[in-house]
Amino acid sequence: NIYEGQWEDDLANGYGKYVHADGGTYQGEWSKDLQSGKGFEIFPDGSRYDGDFLNGAKHGSGIWKSRMAEYRGEFRGDEMEGQGRYIFADGRLYTGQWSKGQMSGQGEMDWPNGAKYKGLYEHDKQNGEGTFTYPDGQVYRGQWVNGKQHGSGVMSDGMGSSRTAKFKDGKEISPGLLSFSISRGQGARSRSASPGVPDSVGVGVRSPGGSRGGRGSPNASRGGFGRRIFGMFGGRRRNLSPPGPQPSSVMMSL
Repeated sequence: NIYEGQWEDDLANGYGKYVHADGGTYQGEWSKDLQSGKGFEIFPDGSRYDGDFLNGAKHGSGIWKSRMAEYRGEFRGDEMEGQGRYIFADGRLYTGQWSKGQMSGQGEMDWPNGAKYKGLYEHDKQNGEGTFTYPDGQVYRGQWVNGKQHGSGVMSDGMGSSRTAKFKDGKEISPGLLSFSISRGQGARSRSASPGVPDSVGVGVRSPGGSRGGRGSPNASRGGFGRRIFGMFGGRRRNLSPPGPQPSSVMMSL
């Protein structure tokens, strides 16, 4: 592990870069030996985070990216928290509220085939009141439990007619009467069950990994600017900083 940057009272303080032995790196602001402020971190798996840090954790606004997914929004204590936008590997897009790294609260999910859900989430799944629009224009408005239609709702065909229906675990158990709009001049008649809804929207959410926090304290007191390799060499940590006082100015981005 190697740290190069500003020091104060034997602590990384100011701007610096830390390279981990496993290939991960952090470049940005430090406060009392912890990542704090603006920073850029690359993880061993290639994912990266660019944004705010506080006390060694992702905290504030930031962007996390992997090869297949991306999150832009708010973080708290290394977890997605608050308002955020997540692009899934399969092309789905979620925009809404997050809690403890999960979709939770009011949100919207868009599928590549044109389907759309808008409503409440809990634990990464549709839970509560929500509206689902099918690719063919049909619309379901009603209750959801654990990512499935469950309870009472209303099905609309997108052409002015609608009907009430009851669902259990995503399956319609009591088709209601189909009510046509007055303009069509027709009465009511029974209708077959509604089309299915895609699998739970929670599948595929990948939470960013935790940041490394501090860099580990060296032995000798130091201030200014320096470079230090952390590792055991004959039972001692090796200090490769140039001798004497160094400039206090320095050099960081997920």
